[in-house]
Amino acid sequence: MMLGQAAWAQPPTAEGSVSLLPLGTYHGGGPGRAEIVAFDPSTDHMFITNGDQNTLEVVSIADPAAPVLVTSVDMSPYGDGINSVAVGDGIVAVAVEVDPSFDPDTAMAIAANGHVVFLDTGGAFLSRAPVGNLPDMVAFTPDKQKAVVAGEGEPICASDELGGGEEQDASLAVDPLGTVSIIDVSDGATSATVTTLDFSSFDKNALLAKGVRVFWPGSTAAQDLEPEYAAISDDGARAYVVLQEANALAVVDLVAGTIADVVSLGYKDYSNVLIDPSDRDGAISLSTWNVKGMYMPDAIDAFTVGGSTYLITANEGDSRDYDCWSEEERMDDLDYTNAVIGDDLVAAAADSALLGRLKTTSAFPVSTPISQLYAYGGRSFSIWDASGQLVWDSGSQFSEIVARDYPDYFNAQADDEADADGDGTVTPAEMVASMADGFEARSDDKGVEPEAVVVGEVNGRAYAFIGLERLGGIMIYDVHDPTAPVFVGYENLPLRTLAEGKDLGGPGTVDVSPEGLAFVDATDSPTGNPLLLVASELSGTTTVFEIAPTSPDPGDANGATMGDNPGDANGMLAATGVDTRLTFLIGATALAAGWMLIAASRRAPSPRSGVDNL
Repeated sequence: MMLGQAAWAQPPTAEGSVSLLPLGTYHGGGPGRAEIVAFDPSTDHMFITNGDQNTLEVVSIADPAAPVLVTSVDMSPYGDGINSVAVGDGIVAVAVEVDPSFDPDTAMAIAANGHVVFLDTGGAFLSRAPVGNLPDMVAFTPDKQKAVVAGEGEPICASDELGGGEEQDASLAVDPLGTVSIIDVSDGATSATVTTLDFSSFDKNALLAKGVRVFWPGSTAAQDLEPEYAAISDDGARAYVVLQEANALAVVDLVAGTIADVVSLGYKDYSNVLIDPSDRDGAISLSTWNVKGMYMPDAIDAFTVGGSTYLITANEGDSRDYDCWSEEERMDDLDYTNAVIGDDLVAAAADSALLGRLKTTSAFPVSTPISQLYAYGGRSFSIWDASGQLVWDSGSQFSEIVARDYPDYFNAQADDEADADGDGTVTPAEMVASMADGFEARSDDKGVEPEAVVVGEVNGRAYAFIGLERLGGIMIYDVHDPTAPVFVGYENLPLRTLAEGKDLGGPGTVDVSPEGLAFVDATDSPTGNPLLLVASELSGTTTVFEIAPTSPDPGDANGATMGDNPGDANGMLAATGVDTRLTFLIGATALAAGWMLIAASRRAPSPRSGVDNL
């Protein structure tokens, strides 16, 4: 049954000890031309993956206000898709995938392993190392002696070349091994040695019993598990590798060269925190439901406090949705015959204005008959200990903050086909402007979608920076006490600029869909102050932010310090004077049905402001 009562937690007020000052933006020239970014302090170069053109862009930020392209390295001689980049002591490591071939008689895929290509900081080739299928992420150990590579090994459906529908037949799919490669570069990149690990020693049934999602039809655990992203402990002894679709974490012993454990991350309980699950109710409807969220993080980072290692994750959520097989359903698509979740919850799952539109899975852990409902992602960030046990989760804070500060853009996303002027091209500015029409577009599908996360030390304290892929912007938290993080601010320069009615012309104002973050320590920074580099995939832009003490004046969105987040403790938008306080409506009918609706009434935005009066 649904939870009958729920308490609204007041959105946290920004503590505001640091803010992000946009210094300059490098424009890659189109969507997909910025995804992952790394930095080399010896040259003041950014290295940016350009997936659209399969190149690595080397960009100087010696003057951060005027990023300059130094060179563009064509990666096509080494593979078919650039996925990740990392820098360590003059060595640039680039993860490159290789496309499969297909058997002409059966149309089945023949999977190909990828490479890590080593370059010097000027972009010249040094060597390449073979790794597993679909290397999706590469990271150096803190001492720069090893590179760790997450080889995702996603299923590959058959080709459609034979014309017999083979591409829709799951039995013809090939599921390569998921891998973790450890590359020793202690004797230099030209003498690199590779150890590639897989999950062959893990039993599928044992993992399922632990709550690890192993569910691709016919696959073993070794085939099913898909390493997505890796973080490395400060002592370099262990790597922590996200297995996103499995909702799990692999612990890798870098000294012994073994995968020590696979840990289920468990489930988030939306009967205790708020979620808006529908894009069809026309309102901000944050409520509690008897639904479990699968954290399914994308990015992960590791940091140390008091001698203990902590992990921090951006809980994006992801499904397997292929032409030959898909787990993805909506709540109203499931079969509730003999369900044991209560008639009221079954009714809500059939209602598109309640739970019916929420995306869910038909695979593990869903049972027959249905005894629990599940959703993708946590719409949050989490902190875990080194064994994968949850220490703290941000709950529904992201949703609450956005509902207060940017209600017109709640759970919005940019339209990458928003050709407003009809010239046949879509500019980043047009994508940003399109968000005014995207209200609630992602409520049914992972919400703000936390994608990227990095932790850095500023003035002796640990701060976390979390990028929101769909809504955009960066959430900032003080995580110096990992058991009680403090909200510092939400910096969304594009939305702030729209809300203030200003032109989308300054640094960072057209960043859409942050995908990769890199923290630059003050000692390595060309400005002498810490930097945050933000690569945004849809806009193809990479912006250099200086992490600065908060100014009392919120400043100008076209280049000055942004200061605190737009909403103060009373919900007032400082720059415009617009009152963004939510009106919380608890309807008697809703309570009788056993759920609490928190709705924000909306009006059409004025030409001056993209924020509603509430």
